[in-house]
Amino acid sequence: MTHGPANQILLDNKYTSSRQKFRGFPPQPTAGMTKVRMSFELKKLIRFVIVGGATFVFQFCVYWICSRILMPDLPLLPVYMLSLGYAIAGNYTAHRLWTFRDQKPAQGSVWRYACVAFSAVLLNAAIFHLGVNLLHINDLIIVLIAESLIPLITYAGHRFFTFR
Repeated sequence: MTHGPANQILLDNKYTSSRQKFRGFPPQPTAGMTKVRMSFELKKLIRFVIVGGATFVFQFCVYWICSRILMPDLPLLPVYMLSLGYAIAGNYTAHRLWTFRDQKPAQGSVWRYACVAFSAVLLNAAIFHLGVNLLHINDLIIVLIAESLIPLITYAGHRFFTFR
């Protein structure tokens, strides 16, 4: 029996096969499994977009009602932050129960969610301040812009950090 790279490959393949056979390791991924995984991730992304869209509509309505009817004399940034607070309140629950329902609740996911959400709020506030106070763009347009950009960042944060 010769020892060399070719024999080592044969031994490795033999060892891998026996490990899979006797220890219950799953089979190697195939093209079909990849398509299933892609479909699974696409469904998760669609759920994320639906929850995010519903959250946005709610947040936009709260902001509009507060800034135009209930508190028209307050500065717009605090009113915007208030509307974000209300929107975030239900967002975690919706994502936990529906978007990422297949993932086990990880210990500390509430705190990780808070970190991602707080980062998003800071970015939202910066975009809002820049657009409304420095560039003098209509506040409702800035809300639309900010709320369109933030989900791109928060999806990655929630998918790989919060609900891992």
